[in-house]
Amino acid sequence: MNNESYKGGEHMSLTEIPGLDVQRGIAMTGGTMEAYYAVLSMFCKDSEDRLAYLGIIPETSALLQFATQVHALKSASGSIGAANVSSLAAELESAAKAGDISLIQDKLSTFTEQLSELVKNIKTTLEKNEELGMKNEKNFTSSNPNSSKLINKYLHDLASALDSCKAGEISRILKDIKEATRLEPLDPIRKESLERISDEVMMVEYDNAKKIVEELLSTGN
Repeated sequence: MNNESYKGGEHMSLTEIPGLDVQRGIAMTGGTMEAYYAVLSMFCKDSEDRLAYLGIIPETSALLQFATQVHALKSASGSIGAANVSSLAAELESAAKAGDISLIQDKLSTFTEQLSELVKNIKTTLEKNEELGMKNEKNFTSSNPNSSKLINKYLHDLASALDSCKAGEISRILKDIKEATRLEPLDPIRKESLERISDEVMMVEYDNAKKIVEELLSTGN
């Protein structure tokens, strides 16, 4: 399987990202480089948000929330082929569930350092393709003038993809939705719902993501 993607005649390679088994990541996210690229972008945003929470050792009363955070990172890092980070997250999740603060103290800094380094390496590589992304956005703007109707169409498509657990299709549609939202400002409720959908997808919680999609479609928000 190729770990390179070609868009508009330009070349993109992810082989230089340390800490990733790219071939495994591609297979886990639908089998295409384009889908993998989209998942990596979501992974960086999600991880940065969660890293802000993981800066300190949790109190005993916060262990359940801590376990939820590292569980999400375990699933997300596993899905992109970051085995070492995923394994550390699994250890921290088990420790939190067992109330083992000493293990968390021992492992948390290593985990956050490795995760931060991974995110930095991914972003460095993705940013090399920023110009290509801007060209794609320009083409999207020219060919899709009615973004509201397009977003609703994508949401219907997303619901079907979530129902059949097609990871590659889910990633592609989420990327299309992200591009569409750049063309038209979203109200806070709709924006938050779309962010929640991305979070659930990152945790491979497709049923939860589908419920949020259905709520958006039923309310018109």
